[in-house]
Amino acid sequence: MENRFLLLFLLISITTGLELVWEDNFDTFDYSKWGFDQGGNGWGNKELEYYTNRTENARVENGNLVIEVHREDFLNRSFTSARLTSKFNFKYGVFEARIKLPNMTNGLWPAFWMKGSERPDWPARGEIDIFEAGSASAIHDGHHTSHGQPYYPKIDMSLDFNVWRVEWNNTAFKMLFNNKEYMWFDIGGLPTFQKNFFFLLNVAVGGTYPNIQDPNQITAPLPARMLVDYKALLLILQLLSILRDHSVLNMLGNVWDRLENVKRTLKSLDPHLLLSFIFHIFGVAFLSFFTPLFIRFLFAYNVVDQTEPLDFVFETCTKEYYGVCSFPEARLSLAEKDIRFSAGSAYWFTLDLELIETDSLLDSRVFLTQVEIKDHEQKTLSTAQRTVNLQYSFFYRWFIRIRNLMFFPLYLIGMLSSSSPTEFHIHFPKPFQSRLNETAAFLVVQIQNRLAQVKWAELHIEANTSYFTYFLHYYPFISFAFLAMISATIFSILMGLYWTKVGFEVYSEASKVEPEDPHFSKPLNIKKKLGYDENYEFDGRKLQEKIRDLRPDDIPECPQLNGVFGWDVKPTGGQKIGFDEN
Repeated sequence: MENRFLLLFLLISITTGLELVWEDNFDTFDYSKWGFDQGGNGWGNKELEYYTNRTENARVENGNLVIEVHREDFLNRSFTSARLTSKFNFKYGVFEARIKLPNMTNGLWPAFWMKGSERPDWPARGEIDIFEAGSASAIHDGHHTSHGQPYYPKIDMSLDFNVWRVEWNNTAFKMLFNNKEYMWFDIGGLPTFQKNFFFLLNVAVGGTYPNIQDPNQITAPLPARMLVDYKALLLILQLLSILRDHSVLNMLGNVWDRLENVKRTLKSLDPHLLLSFIFHIFGVAFLSFFTPLFIRFLFAYNVVDQTEPLDFVFETCTKEYYGVCSFPEARLSLAEKDIRFSAGSAYWFTLDLELIETDSLLDSRVFLTQVEIKDHEQKTLSTAQRTVNLQYSFFYRWFIRIRNLMFFPLYLIGMLSSSSPTEFHIHFPKPFQSRLNETAAFLVVQIQNRLAQVKWAELHIEANTSYFTYFLHYYPFISFAFLAMISATIFSILMGLYWTKVGFEVYSEASKVEPEDPHFSKPLNIKKKLGYDENYEFDGRKLQEKIRDLRPDDIPECPQLNGVFGWDVKPTGGQKIGFDEN
């Protein structure tokens, strides 16, 4: 399968983290972005090809960048290929390439690498080998880094695309293969790698790496093609650059200011409202935790479970295989166990077993388990397999003990089963579908490890009426987290809507303005009513006489005076009384 070639490159900015600075979608070959190294001088490695810029050797095809090797006589060389160089120089960044390699046995040498673009000349300017792959005699798909350490992948890299990623900053290089780190190199004290680089893609023929200098010894099938799909990933968080511009400090300051605002708001709330708000928060947390458990309990009836004990047998022979010449195998007769498979239903199998710990078993470190459904003629109807790693280390034993102690409540409610290093809970994720009909006669369980001695074993046969039930049953932690997240979102939205309504009501009550009341909003100004100046002083007797001359409509009744005409003002020894606005 040929994937589309997309080339993006990201430079690390000191203030903004990552910035897209270059891309090539490869709808057509863009000569403004790519250059070619041409020639057939061996390139210092005794290579046998002649690098050209012809479309026969480098082109865009079906959305892929194709580098193709041909066996042909060309300018005194027996092979032609291409070596592409980027016209864009860069310093630091994150990028990855998805590359499908050709069959390299024997003599091909594909590479994806980087070279310094500043003087002095190579090799003093620096070189970074992301990968070099080749094959010669006993070496198969060998790969080495700039450290010179060989890696031998367990997969054939000519069958499909594999991902190579480089993460480069001012302190280190990190290289990953299919998202697994395989090399890390500290460059903090090396000024060579603090300069601009460009990258190269090429497929060489022969040379020092495959250790073939004779064209007749090149046996790799030709023409051969390397396909490249190249794209950048936003993976590196530049914590150092964030600290440099104090973004973290500013963020913490903003959070503190927001907390202060929240505290001031909470203090202004009515105590009953505040307690109600806190109660609702705990209610959302409570419901978010127990709703997934309730859903699991509600759908538990959809699981049909049948458990059968297993007796494993094996044949003995010479000591060549520790006295065992067959895999331990257990066979169940469906008729004897009253097991019936219905066409159209999905079935899953789970194997619980405990092995006897022996030195020979510890040496094997791994075993394969297999479940087969066979008919009366021993013809296999369906098969499922699962590989299990043996982990008997001291630290793993303590990990099991601590895990059993920490998650003890989950064991009680059945969401997790306790285990020991010698016990295994093996689930076969592949469902057995409608082919399991009346022709099924036997169920065979096999442990493909001659060194395994089974202490006890049980096989659980389960039929689920829905994939939702299957998800709840076999992935309790993931399903719990997923449902808890959905529950928390729903209950939080409902709580937010409720408190939005309460907030509007509180705000409306607080913003209400009582209508103007002359009895309370304004003090009784006697001097103004009597026509005197504010600074005028008079004695109580004259004041009493003036009040008696007023009409009832001139002075409204005031509750605090119990009626103006009932107010008795008595002078005391001719003392003058002064009035003010209050």
